Amino acid sequence: GDQPFTERFLSEVKQHHRWLCVAFFYSDTFPRSLRVLSLATNIIVLLFVQSISYNLSKPDDGSCGTYKTQSACLEPKSSLGTGASKCAWNGGSCMFMEHPTAF
Repeated sequence: GDQPFTERFLSEVKQHHRWLCVAFFYSDTFPRSLRVLSLATNIIVLLFVQSISYNLSKPDDGSCGTYKTQSACLEPKSSLGTGASKCAWNGGSCMFMEHPTAF
């Protein structure tokens, strides 16, 4: 076209960007209220999936350091489903046992 690159780029971003089109683009077929609802739904779904998968990526919740006996330390199992203990007893203290992250 006859438009400069920057104008075409800004027009495309305003029309097709998932978040910016809510404020900058008008459409009769997909009104702003539905775009806001769609955006809010996407964010809520993203946060829900992240909250479910968080324990898989960051399994250390700090609870291992609270155990004072070996039996209490070795009782919790890993959230990775391997059957291994979540914590390790090291001489007189309980600490989180790092597991390999490769699946």
